[in-house]
Amino acid sequence: MRTSNPMMKESVFAQSIAGAETMTLQGAVNKTIALLALVVIGASYSWNLFYNQGPAAVQPWMMGGLIGAFIFALVTVFKASWAPKTAPIYAVLEGLALVG
Repeated sequence: MRTSNPMMKESVFAQSIAGAETMTLQGAVNKTIALLALVVIGASYSWNLFYNQGPAAVQPWMMGGLIGAFIFALVTVFKASWAPKTAPIYAVLEGLALVG
């Protein structure tokens, strides 16, 4: 199947990231749980802010989360070797954006 998505081209799957180890099922599960916990932390912060101070207090956090998550998603797409550092930041920003 052909696609114009830069992350789904055959060359991306053929290359390896320097210093990366082979991924295991347990490692994937652990990373998924950790990233999900970061999303919940960001969302709970925004939800607590909304609950205590109203929608006006959440709007800047939501917009910052949307814009920041978009930027970190693009950075991760084009610099895959940075993913271990950008994925947790993206997860927190996405949590902030989810409450909106």
